Amino acid sequence: MFEDSLSRDALILLEILNDEIERQKFYLAGGSGLALQLGHRRSLDLDFLTPENFQPIVLSKHLEDNYKYNETLISKGTLYCELNNVKVSFPHYNVPLIFPKLKFKKIHVTDWRDIMAEKFKTLSQRGSRKDFYDIYFCFKLKKISIQEGVGFLKRRFKGAKVNYYHILKSSVYFEDADNEPEIDALLQIDWRDVK
Repeated sequence: MFEDSLSRDALILLEILNDEIERQKFYLAGGSGLALQLGHRRSLDLDFLTPENFQPIVLSKHLEDNYKYNETLISKGTLYCELNNVKVSFPHYNVPLIFPKLKFKKIHVTDWRDIMAEKFKTLSQRGSRKDFYDIYFCFKLKKISIQEGVGFLKRRFKGAKVNYYHILKSSVYFEDADNEPEIDALLQIDWRDVK
């Protein structure tokens, strides 16, 4: 895995949280999980998902007692915070994975194909520049076809109410992303080529 895709603070935090993450059955997903596998960009935040019900207030208290902690949002099944200068999210998320998880040190990491499927869905919600880069590099580095990539999306969200037409439209809508700053790319590519 590409450790240099995570900040030094994030790597240290992963070491510190190993046991807590394992105990709560969280796994690393999102841009950090993808960047670890592809090495295409630096990711600054950590997204830990779990299909298990958990008590965010209990987790929040534990983190506050043991780390440099700043709570951003807490609600049923969700905790967003900053830990040791790293933005971290802990949402309950029960969409089944279609591929086995990988391991980075002791942390379970979502397979890139599951993350790619999630990134397609995310495009329809926010259309962030980093999400377009992530999808682009999945296609480029893994040498897959559009049909294969969309197939991951369909398999991951089979039975869910997903508006594929909206996702398709969102995948070619770049206006919001055009106004965002460049990502911290480890593999150089021009934004125009991504589009």
